[in-house]
Amino acid sequence: FASELQSSFPVRVEATHVIDTTKRVFVRTISTCGDVSLQSTYTCQDSTAYQDAVGNALQCISRITPGGVLLFLPSYGLLNKLQDRWAST
Repeated sequence: FASELQSSFPVRVEATHVIDTTKRVFVRTISTCGDVSLQSTYTCQDSTAYQDAVGNALQCISRITPGGVLLFLPSYGLLNKLQDRWAST
């Protein structure tokens, strides 16, 4: 990113220990699950249909992905909402 921003960064952090780069890594974004959009806008986050769709997508993907799944969410608030919803259903 330094070259793209035409700037130097005196301190750099590389988390090479997190992902074994000798193994295959597949990165994918998904935009829908069934008929539900997975856009994580603030207005969508309180929708139980959205929360359930994220859970269903994660469940489907984790069933066919060996070695685990890494899910990125836009906030800890959304993480807490999802955890609460999934724990109660």
